[in-house]
Amino acid sequence: MESENVFRVLGPILVLVAIVAGFAWSHSRGKSMLETWAYQNGYEILSREECWLFRGPFFWSSSKGQKVYKVSLRDADGIVRNGYVRCGSYWIGLWSDKVELRWDD
Repeated sequence: MESENVFRVLGPILVLVAIVAGFAWSHSRGKSMLETWAYQNGYEILSREECWLFRGPFFWSSSKGQKVYKVSLRDADGIVRNGYVRCGSYWIGLWSDKVELRWDD
């Protein structure tokens, strides 16, 4: 009987902790993937904004497990371009290292 009361109190707290941890991991993983991809491809990230609703050219083809960022990037020649970067794959989301870029132009 006493263990049931402990679970009633701790159960919702553990669920809340798991949800917060999931959001924190997702945010951290997406940001890390974007930064690693930019570095490996010779880009400097000037600005980034996570797209929650409008996902630009990825709007109809992205899953909830993927992160999409509106970015401004500078290449090695100093040219600044804007576009959208999608992190993760459709089926396994951020567990994948897949990163795609689509320029605004």
